[in-house]
Amino acid sequence: MATDCLASFGLAQDSLGAMPCFEILIPLEHATDFPYWTKVQYAALTLFAREVFSPTGRWLNRSVFHFEGPNKKEVVMKAIYSLLAVSFSVLLSACSAYQSAGQIDAGRQALFVGQNQTALVYFQQAAQADPNAVYGATLRMGIFSFLGQAQYLNKDYAQARQTLQKALLQHPQDHVARLYLGLTEVRLGDRQRGLRDIENGMKGIAAFLNYLNTNFAYSFGQFWDPGGTIRASIKTDLAMISGANTDWSELIAAGERLGIRIEEEEDRARLQQQQQQELEFSK
Repeated sequence: MATDCLASFGLAQDSLGAMPCFEILIPLEHATDFPYWTKVQYAALTLFAREVFSPTGRWLNRSVFHFEGPNKKEVVMKAIYSLLAVSFSVLLSACSAYQSAGQIDAGRQALFVGQNQTALVYFQQAAQADPNAVYGATLRMGIFSFLGQAQYLNKDYAQARQTLQKALLQHPQDHVARLYLGLTEVRLGDRQRGLRDIENGMKGIAAFLNYLNTNFAYSFGQFWDPGGTIRASIKTDLAMISGANTDWSELIAAGERLGIRIEEEEDRARLQQQQQQELEFSK
């Protein structure tokens, strides 16, 4: 079967059938591992094929799309224009995601040094740019979790509650958002609901750390809370919650410390892992 190269794709003519048949091929050396850009191209071709050739087009396997068309020139031109349009759209999306990640990281660093108003501005910009943005390699949090946290720390409790509820709708297992929602509810006077969410948030964070230390003890998990100090503080806080008389001021302060501390742990663990890797590489 003869093939022509079109960018990273080939167009091959098939003699089957009365109407001329062609196939779009993703190079087979890429079909097995599918690096990022090949995935983008694969998705682009899938979209293109469905829009232009359905129902006559069909995927024969992971790397070959077969369709019938009136002539090869028309097929090639449509493929070029469609792929250019989709690729440009993907590029714009990637730029937006990169910008959001930078804004989220800047907001986090501002929170770590107590610049809450500055952090709020960064998170607002990130949420506007990409409301589905997620940050973190291990402790993955959505943008509304960060935004709600900043609103809470800026004492905008009513708005923080709405934002954190939205964060949990998107990511129900976001234990940091759950913790801050509980703190917000206590601040708004709903102590019973707030206490439950604070407790669940703390337990979730402790379980998350235990999971990392147990399942990834010989890789990145060993760098998360290696001395167990975060989990020890959570244990103390949970004992306070289960006690007869809750010290609300102390509980709120403990929850706020934990919220910042677990986010700082992401950066600290990543730095320690990089330092160890560099040390091992230099040997």
